[in-house]
Amino acid sequence: MARKIKKVSGLPNALQIKEFIENSKGSVGRREIARAFNIKGSQRIALKQYLRQLVAEGSISLAGRKRVSAPGSLPPVTVLEVLKITDDGSVFARPVKNDAIDPNLKVSISLSSKGPSFAEGDKVLAKTSKISTNFYNATVLRRLDNTKTKILGIIKSGDDKLRVVPVSGRRSEEAVVDTNSSKEVKDGDLVEVEIQQARSFGLKRAKVINVLSHENDQNLIKALNDFDVICLMRERTKLKSEIIDMLPNLKLVITSGMWNPSVDAEKLKQNNILFCGTDNRFNSTAELSWMLTMIVWRGALLEIENMKEGKWQTEIGRSLFDKTIGIFGLGRQGKQVARFAKSFGMNVIAWSHNLTKELCKKEDVIYFSEKKFFKELDILSIHTKLSARTANFINMEKISLMKKSSIIINTSRGPIVNEKDLIFCLENKKIAGAGLDVYDIEPLPYNHQLRKLSKTLNLVLTPHIGYVSEETYQKFHNGYVLAIEAFLKNKPINVLN
Repeated sequence: MARKIKKVSGLPNALQIKEFIENSKGSVGRREIARAFNIKGSQRIALKQYLRQLVAEGSISLAGRKRVSAPGSLPPVTVLEVLKITDDGSVFARPVKNDAIDPNLKVSISLSSKGPSFAEGDKVLAKTSKISTNFYNATVLRRLDNTKTKILGIIKSGDDKLRVVPVSGRRSEEAVVDTNSSKEVKDGDLVEVEIQQARSFGLKRAKVINVLSHENDQNLIKALNDFDVICLMRERTKLKSEIIDMLPNLKLVITSGMWNPSVDAEKLKQNNILFCGTDNRFNSTAELSWMLTMIVWRGALLEIENMKEGKWQTEIGRSLFDKTIGIFGLGRQGKQVARFAKSFGMNVIAWSHNLTKELCKKEDVIYFSEKKFFKELDILSIHTKLSARTANFINMEKISLMKKSSIIINTSRGPIVNEKDLIFCLENKKIAGAGLDVYDIEPLPYNHQLRKLSKTLNLVLTPHIGYVSEETYQKFHNGYVLAIEAFLKNKPINVLN
């Protein structure tokens, strides 16, 4: 329980002090408060103690040794992160994370012709001045992020420039490739780059220091040439026949899980190379599917953002009870999602190209014909493999059969859903929302339309993390070791060819 502040006779109350600070458009000192309220003599000592109590209570904030400000406001000197640079050269920033500062404050940086240039993501030490309640102007004292950062990314071409899109790491922005000082690269190359200091407004520049391309076969062959065993993580690296032929030392290939369409298993067999998998019994993908289902169906993302912005409830969510979930693909993950759904009192229906009524009966799931399946469902949850007949299967035709109140959840493979058709249907309210963990292009480009739509629509995006959990990775890594040990003992396990 907060301690009640003792009010000293003759001093202004907390409301009066807060009002004075806010009208001052910035921080104020004790002397300014004393002059404003005609506080003299020994009462100044009482004012000092009273201000300390107000700071401790949270009614005002400390903004320096002898200065105070309105709660959540910026101190006169603070660290900012450049958030956006407009086409006309305007620079906007936000305060670096600080629990005492309102993260929604808007800051405009004043530029000097002799001063440094900036790029999005730069951190600067700046002097701030309050313009209005939630808006500040800032003058940069010095740049703070002068260290060069190395990131892994994929080269993308466009607008007569090469850009690098980060694969992972803390930096989510793209960078322009400095072709004058970089190695020769092309579209699709996997590269390691060094982020350079910004030379002008806009994206940072990046120098390519190493090419590790998954598209450039020669680079891949060179990287793998000396190895007897290759361990693959999912489908990011394509092990095509022409590559396999150029790896004379290769004896064993191990993939995480028990299926990898990026590997030419037949060519491995022809070349007497063993192809093995690892334990794939995990529920993390089904768990993510259910998380997306609950967030999208309930419309929870909007309310989460409302809370961040200081708002309260604005929408009415929907209950899952007695709604119908359609499972497209009743494999391991599809079965688990069906079990989750039943625990919420949902009706569970299923369909896929090879699904039988017998299997549905065994899993206590209702089998529907294809057309009726899409018409009846409220939630479409996709758990089928990507193949020639499932690619672009969820298209305008299928979505048109669904209710306008329905949603789509995809944690399987991006190309199963026609991305352009999905975007059209979301924009035109043909469906009520979607939760996606997989995409046509991965990583999803920073300026992709899906990213833009997620800011305004009931669309939740995650970066292909369905299988990504500590437990799953432990299984994969242990599986690699077990497969190698079995191979060395000439007793291979989990053989796929």
